[in-house]
Amino acid sequence: MVGYPELVQTRVATGRPFRSPSAVWFRLRHPLVAGEAPQPLERVAVGADSGNGISAVLDFRKYVFVNSDLTINLLRVPMGEWVCIDAQTLLGDTGGGIAESRIFDEQG
Repeated sequence: MVGYPELVQTRVATGRPFRSPSAVWFRLRHPLVAGEAPQPLERVAVGADSGNGISAVLDFRKYVFVNSDLTINLLRVPMGEWVCIDAQTLLGDTGGGIAESRIFDEQG
């Protein structure tokens, strides 16, 4: 069985992942479906689903959270194997929060 750390290769562009707003490049090491090449939108979805983790500002030992709702809007189909997620977590004063991400490919 392949887990998430084995699924993706990452490169930190800015920030301190899991501690502050961060930008991280993601590349799939393996296809999501055996024998099928990953499609551009699949590569984006894997990276975009990581925005709340890489930009987390709360201590993982004390707080847990999930991506209960993920919306992805793109201006064009992404190109290349690498996808960059530039994410920040915003916390409200009543216990809620949101992670927002800007998504880039190798072309910008």
